[in-house]
Amino acid sequence: MREFRLRMRNPLLGVLGLSPVPALWTRLARARDVLLCLHNVVEHHGPLGTNRGLDLTVRELETVIQFLRAEGYRPATLDEIVLRLESGYDPGDCRFAITFDDGYAGNLRVAHPLLRYHGIPFTVYVTTGFMDRSVCVWWYALERLLADVDRVVFEHAARAHVFLASTLARKIHAYHAIRALLLHASQSSADELLEQLFRGRVNDIRALGADDVLMPEQVGALSNDPLVTIGGHSVSHPVLRELTAEESRHEISACRERLEAVTGRSVRHFSYPFGNRLAFGPREEEFVRETGYATATTTRAHRLTPADRLTALPRIMLTAELNVITALRALMTGWFGHGD
Repeated sequence: MREFRLRMRNPLLGVLGLSPVPALWTRLARARDVLLCLHNVVEHHGPLGTNRGLDLTVRELETVIQFLRAEGYRPATLDEIVLRLESGYDPGDCRFAITFDDGYAGNLRVAHPLLRYHGIPFTVYVTTGFMDRSVCVWWYALERLLADVDRVVFEHAARAHVFLASTLARKIHAYHAIRALLLHASQSSADELLEQLFRGRVNDIRALGADDVLMPEQVGALSNDPLVTIGGHSVSHPVLRELTAEESRHEISACRERLEAVTGRSVRHFSYPFGNRLAFGPREEEFVRETGYATATTTRAHRLTPADRLTALPRIMLTAELNVITALRALMTGWFGHGD
């Protein structure tokens, strides 16, 4: 469903963002602070470009920073944004805060040096199952695998699958087809499929994302930087609303407990996996409050308003699927986000 909505929305964003209407609307509307939702920052996109929905390059991130500063926005921590939201602020003095979901290694290796150079604070929402290798992070590894081979063969759901990967187009087709199989498989079936794909390449499929996500010691090191805030993003990145109450509460609370053990600091902020209205509801907001988080963020794309609840703060998500400034101009209007 999310991919269908994005396929419908992205062309409209592209067309609208190129027109003068969003910029005019944003300037006429009352100025508001904005939270950005990013995932990973890389030097270059992957060989197939199949993870552009997660990545920004250094150049793209710098372009976003330059654009926001030119528009009169100044960087702020998430705590500063929340304080301003609660206490009110000069509408002529707008801030932006950068957040990253999932806890990718690029947040440390690539984004951290860049943002530290610019003196820009940021928040990393960590999925602890990714960090602890209890959840397999396979999407970057699958892209690298298909870039290296001309053919993949495996059995899944009592059926033989053969994908030719001799051209870029075929590699991309194979990636999306295999990705769909993995996303719709049970955990055990997905593990069996991955073991077939990576046989002879890794001894343990849990090691597939070892270089793609932050390890506990790296999360701890980031937390020691005053510019960095560590937040929670669940244990296993599920759709919380689809879980039982006990399971959902555990995902929210166990994540916080683990991150506090890793960092030795209070973890005050949470980000709902997927973050749209289908992914969480009032039940999850209550669990967030019970657990002791001060805020929780979503992917509802609009700037902050006094009506926003601290347990459902909006963020504008940016990826390399569209020109980042084109998308940002359109999304800052709020026309795409309130019903997400």
